[in-house]
Amino acid sequence: MSESTIRFPVVCPKCGREQLGELPIDEVVYALNGGSDISLVATCHDVIWTATEPELHQIHEYLDAGFVDTLDAAAVDMHFRVQPSKIHS
Repeated sequence: MSESTIRFPVVCPKCGREQLGELPIDEVVYALNGGSDISLVATCHDVIWTATEPELHQIHEYLDAGFVDTLDAAAVDMHFRVQPSKIHS
């Protein structure tokens, strides 16, 4: 079975172009629970940066809304949910 991922929009900080980012769900959940930072990438200008608080909230909303790419819908269950208060700055 392939790894479940979440897709979300990423806006280049240099030109404002919106692109689609994709990360493994388990990495996103770990990061949103304060385990690590989330690095975002804009390929138009080869820019990598740490997600800001507003970007983290947007990713969290996409996770809650179920914007995931998976072969097994059961893989996205309540254990993947993150409480907004857990999101770190």
